[in-house]
Order: sequence, then structure tokens, then C-alpha cells
Amino acid sequence: MIDLSVRMQHLTLSMLKEDAAAAAIELAKLEAVHLIESEHFNDLLDEKPGHPFQKRFQSLNRRFQKISQYLPDNWQAKAKLKEPLSLKTVEDADHEGKKIWSTLSLLEEEIRAAKEKINIKRQLAGSLSRFENLDIDLGKLSRSNQFIKVFTGTIPSIELNQLKRALSLAETAIDVFYQSDNHDYITVITDIDQQNDILEILKSASFHEISIPPALQDHPDKIRQDIDRELTEQQQLIDQKNGEIDHVIKQSIDTIQFIDSVIRYAQPYAELANSLSGKGNLVRIEGWVPYGQQQVINSALQTSLKYPFVMDLRDPTSNELASVPFKEKTRRLMQPFHALVSQYGIPVYGEFDPTRFFAITYVLMFGMMFGDIGHGAVIILLGILLRKKLPGLMIFMTLAGLSSMAFGWLYGSIFGYEHFIHPIWMSPMEDPSLLLVVALIWGIGFLLVAYLLSIYNLIALNQKQQAIFANNGLAGLLLFAGAIFAGYRFLVHDSFGLQEIMAIALPLSMVLYGSWQHLQGPVAEKVLLLFIEALDNVINIMSNTLSFLRVAAFSLNHVALALAVFTLAAMMDTVGHIIMILLGNVFIIVLEGGIVAIQCLRLEYYEGFSRFFSGKGKRFKPLKMESVL
Repeated sequence: MIDLSVRMQHLTLSMLKEDAAAAAIELAKLEAVHLIESEHFNDLLDEKPGHPFQKRFQSLNRRFQKISQYLPDNWQAKAKLKEPLSLKTVEDADHEGKKIWSTLSLLEEEIRAAKEKINIKRQLAGSLSRFENLDIDLGKLSRSNQFIKVFTGTIPSIELNQLKRALSLAETAIDVFYQSDNHDYITVITDIDQQNDILEILKSASFHEISIPPALQDHPDKIRQDIDRELTEQQQLIDQKNGEIDHVIKQSIDTIQFIDSVIRYAQPYAELANSLSGKGNLVRIEGWVPYGQQQVINSALQTSLKYPFVMDLRDPTSNELASVPFKEKTRRLMQPFHALVSQYGIPVYGEFDPTRFFAITYVLMFGMMFGDIGHGAVIILLGILLRKKLPGLMIFMTLAGLSSMAFGWLYGSIFGYEHFIHPIWMSPMEDPSLLLVVALIWGIGFLLVAYLLSIYNLIALNQKQQAIFANNGLAGLLLFAGAIFAGYRFLVHDSFGLQEIMAIALPLSMVLYGSWQHLQGPVAEKVLLLFIEALDNVINIMSNTLSFLRVAAFSLNHVALALAVFTLAAMMDTVGHIIMILLGNVFIIVLEGGIVAIQCLRLEYYEGFSRFFSGKGKRFKPLKMESVL
């Protein structure tokens, strides 16, 4: 294994069950063990001694999470566990938590009921607002008698005038007591003998009858007073119950500190439970640890455990590589690039860690595509300004900016001015053909390295046949080299004969032979699939190689955008010229710089990683405590 990854070893710890909790705490403090779930074990230690503890811990933790919402914002856990951690300790803490939560939940239920009453009263107040202009008992609007009929409801505002005219002919009064945006609230009182005729007139005006809720069947002033009184009473009740909750918390603060300490100490053992196997009083823990941790772990356990234990460390076998977690070495300079690599995937243990390769090639491509001394300096400055909030981004932007400045010297470009300084190498716009050739050579070199890394990874992961015959293995490398050779001969020497054909055909036949071994079905179907695969391989080689021409294209585009800015600036007066130059450079840095960053990432992912990097590994996740105790 090479590059930025940490060598791992398989750890087996055997001990008495009584010491398991203490061992979990010490291992969590060290943050050095990635646990293996006991379901993977297949031996006589078939019991799960940690499961009862885990279930009780989960109950305690759920209860404490409910209690914690009532703790003050400045709450800090200070207490340490004063007794050895055991199942009984967790049970005692859970019992105390249950008593506290029972009291709090009753108070909370009373608060909830009061809030519900407040909501109901506020809704009632909203309904009342439509009837407050009526100086009568609202119950009368919903009650007719043997002499009169009362209609209460809404009509569209545009129908009001026409309805008034119609009702005046019928010698019936109408009263508008509330107006909304598009509707009017009305009451119509008529003789009981005319109710059917009046109802037809109302229907023609799109009348919608409304009923007065029982709670509003009184005088509006009286109803408003009742609502305000009820709102005040319920809010006072809420304040009272919140005060009682605060009192319960203050009275139970020592108990809550105890519960919190139990949770913090018990959490490692609860997490360890799925990785704990045993029989009787004997238990075993298995996991992966970084190389060289034996003495540290041994010393910590000897100090904390009551009884003797047995610790065994060994290197992983070839069959275990897929399950071994990956842990990168701490390299501050590589952290932002490792984060981008992780977006694609995590290396399988034993696989080449592409972080350094990614960092070097990404930075170089960014500089080639965005070469400008001034623009690179601005990128560095922006990274420095963001160093406190985004330190990783500062490193990334500094390296990208330095690369941009370096290529800016080579191109002779500063803030888009191509002839302000003499180019050390070339000017992209003056010699675009050379830039295209360089980009093509860069792409060929990039892909050759990708093929070599793929072969390395396949061998490291014990996939030797694929390392030889896969399209990303040795056969694929030879095919790529043959295709480049044949393409060069055809373009430069106008030659494409037997030599060139054999350079492609022989390695292609190796690739197809490897594919034939894994195909199933009728012979004709397999032949057709191989024919399609052959075309696909050749086309992919061409497209993947030519894809790197975008390195040259974006470098030319960078210059072209600057020329466009200068052309527009030349059409303006002095002030406008300066403003256009400033805004144009900002546009180039923000927009094109972002696009170039994305394009570099695309080339890394799709032309590089897709060829040699599986990304199917597991991240190293050690057992740890929530805080340092």
C-alpha cells in the first residue's frame, strides 16, 4: 500500500465480561479501534453479552434526549461517573430519568392543552372579527321564527349593487356587516312568506349561506371579553407550568448530571455491543487498528482492567481487504484534495490512494487553463481572506492561485494583458497549435499513469487476471499505447498499414479474450457483445484522449474573454474604460475560474478515477467518546 493511507492491523481482545465496559471506555478514549460486528464471527462464542446493556442504554438515552430540551442553553455536563460502569448503573440512571420525565411530561401535557385552548380561542376571535360591526345578539341571525326569516352569508362584491336593486323591488332590506377583498358578508331579513322568492334572488347573486358557530351566538362585545379573559388565563397557566418545569430541573440538577455522565461513559460500550461476542463469562472484541498501536492499547487496558486479558494483532489477509477500513495520514496540505477525492469514494484498503496524484494533476491543469499572474494573485488573496472560516479552501485556493501565476509567467499574461510582460514559454493566442499539442501530450501522459495505477490496484486487490486482460489492465494499457502509436503514424506520416493494425488488434484481442471468459449465453450473442465492446473500447480511447483538448480550449478561452473585455473598454471614456476593465476581470475570475475548477474536477473523475479508482472502501470510524473525560 502506498501514498497517504495508514497501514491497518486486525485486533482481537479476549477478556472477562466484567471488564468489557471498562475496556470499551479505554478504547473509546484512544479512538484507535474500528469495530467489526460480531455477526461476521463464526465460532463457539455465539452469545451477544452486550445486547441487554445496549437496550437499556437506548431507553436511557431516549429519555434523556427528552429531558435535555428543558435544560438551559448554557448547560454543560460536569459530573464524572464515580462508580464502575455496569448494567445496574444504567438501570438506576434510567429509573431516575423515568421519574423526572414523568413529572415533566405531565406538566408539558398541561401546557399543550392550554396552548390548544389558546389556538381555538384565537381562531374564534378571527371568526368574530367578521361580525363585530353588528350590535346585536349574533344568535338571532341564525334563528328564524313564524314571522321572519334571516339569511346570513356571503356574495361576490361585484354582485352587491345588483342584489340591492333586486331586493329593494321585493321590499326587503339588506345589511353589509363585513367586507373582504372579493366578498361581502350580508344579512337579509324578510317575511317568512317571501323566503323562497328571496332565496332564489340570493342564489342568482351567488349567495353562500354561513352558519353562526354556537360559541358566537351572543353579543360581539360579550364574546370578545370572554375570549380575552380565556386567553389571559391560559397564558398565565402556561407561565405557571413553565415555572414548575424550571423548578423540577433545578431540583433534579444533580440527578441529571449523574444521568448525563452515565450516558457519556456507557455510550462506547453500547456501541461496542454489536461487536461483542462471548460465551459464559468470556467475551471477545474484534476490530481494525492503525499499525503500531499495540503498546498504547496494551498499556491503557492494563491500567484500567481488573482481570488479565489477551490481545492479538495480525496483518489482514487477502480475503479481508474489502472489509478493512481506510484511514488517511494527517497531511494538512492534502486535506482539501482528500475531501474532493472522498466525494467520489473511499479507497479500498491496499488500493492506491489517489489524493496526491489528484492534487498535483488538478493544480497543474487549473494553471494551464487559467494562466494569469493577476488572476492567480486574486485567488490567493481570496483564500487568505477566507482562512478563518474555511481553512481548507484557503489551502486549495492558494495552490491553485500559485499554479495560475506560474503559468501566467509562462504565457506572459497579467490581468488579461498578454504583452505587458514577455512570455517565458508562449502566448496561447499566438501559438494555439502548440497549446493543443501540449494539451494532447498531457492527456496521453495522464491516461498512461491512470492505466499504470489501475494495474497496481488490481494486483494489490488480488485480481491478477483482470490486471492482465481487463480494459483497464495491461491489455488496456497496450491497446491505448497501440492506438496512440497508430494515430501518430497516421497523422504525422500518413501511414496506416499492417504495423499499425497489429498494434491495435493484438492488445484488443487480449481485452476481448478476458471479456469472453466472463460472458454467458449462446456463442452468436457473445460474439455480438464482443464486437460492440471492441468498438466501445476504440471509441473510448479516442474520446478520452481528445477530452484533454479542453485544457487548451479553456486556456484560449481565457485569453479570448480578456480580449472581449478590452474591446468593450476601448469604446468607452476613461472612467468607463477603468470600470469595464475592473468588472471584466471580476467576471473572468468568478465565472470562468469556477467553470475551469469544475472542468478540472470532471477530467479527474471521469478520465482518471473511473479508470483506476473503485471508491468502494470503508472509512475508518473508530470507537470514540462524545467528550474527553
